[in-house]
Amino acid sequence: MSRSFRAYDGFVSADELAVMRGIDVPDIEDDDQKEAYVWCELIRWKDADFVSWRQQYTALLQESSQR
Repeated sequence: MSRSFRAYDGFVSADELAVMRGIDVPDIEDDDQKEAYVWCELIRWKDADFVSWRQQYTALLQESSQR
């Protein structure tokens, strides 16, 4: 059972979460390992988004401080 919860439908399986987020899950049979893999991928994507956002924000701050 996944930790993801959707209102009115209940918990979302790791397979369904992977499909909704576009994560290619290798042939992992164990549900706990599959869920861990999906969560690691989600965290990796969120970290990448944050790094990109932080770099843009820092560039804007540097640009405004040089004016």
